[in-house]
Amino acid sequence: MVVDCRSRVLPSPERAPTQVDAVFIDLIRQAAELPSALLELSQLLRDPDVQIRQVVSLVGTDPVLSARFLRVANSAAVGRGKITSLQKAVVLLGFSQVWLLVNQMLTSRSMMPIARLDEAEMRSLWRHAAASSTCARHLMTHLNHLQDPKAPTVLTCALLHDVGKFFLRGIHRGRDGNGEGGKEEREEILPVEIENRRHAIDHCRLGYLLTTYWKLPEEICTSIAYHHHLAFANHGDVPGHVREVVTLVMLSDYLANVCGYSDGADLTYRLPESVFEVIGFKGSWRNLVTPALMKELKRTALLIDHASDAA
Repeated sequence: MVVDCRSRVLPSPERAPTQVDAVFIDLIRQAAELPSALLELSQLLRDPDVQIRQVVSLVGTDPVLSARFLRVANSAAVGRGKITSLQKAVVLLGFSQVWLLVNQMLTSRSMMPIARLDEAEMRSLWRHAAASSTCARHLMTHLNHLQDPKAPTVLTCALLHDVGKFFLRGIHRGRDGNGEGGKEEREEILPVEIENRRHAIDHCRLGYLLTTYWKLPEEICTSIAYHHHLAFANHGDVPGHVREVVTLVMLSDYLANVCGYSDGADLTYRLPESVFEVIGFKGSWRNLVTPALMKELKRTALLIDHASDAA
């Protein structure tokens, strides 16, 4: 079901801290900081001239990551022989898949102490996250923006836009013993609105707090904070310097949902026309759903499944 939120208001993710925020900030401080390898790899893969040996050298600095990486590569290479080196694994998967995989592994490791979700829920959230990033790459290729300086920021934000859900869903499960929705989830309101009803905070605000704690660039933190705002009445709250990134992330999230890679929610939002105007896109979003995109989304989902099985 598609919901029109243009008459509704979403709380500001950059508001002054509340007592509820203070509780979550204490929880966030229990998370590990992102390993430097994650930030270095993200930076490295922005370089169009990056070489395989550079990626292999960086991944190889983390023995646990290296071992798991090889397990994933071997799961993906069934029937092609044993993969015994990181170099062969990188060649098999390709740089974009390597980037997704390493981000997913290291971010999951950082959140492990506080994200109390079962394997199926974790996999569902990561499948949607990876699908959104894949859709972002597809969208920017279609718009000829993949070489734009903002492209790495968009890909990172698309992957991490729902990172706050890992905490809220775990807390809800701990509160009532399951992850099922209540009466309000049968109403025509979005999950982000349900979060604010239940917890007086939503995953956008939590994503902002968490990525700020991780010391990610301000543009990433702010874009994640506002990734739902463009569909609401107070869309003007989105800061101008991140409006294009937020627009691309919102559309990538939407494409992942309509392509069948949601995180379990039955509702989605109506896309405002301004989304297309900001990025200069002409035509229907349906034109973006191509066989090539569906093939890449399937490949990405398999990668996340292999990563979960290798954990």
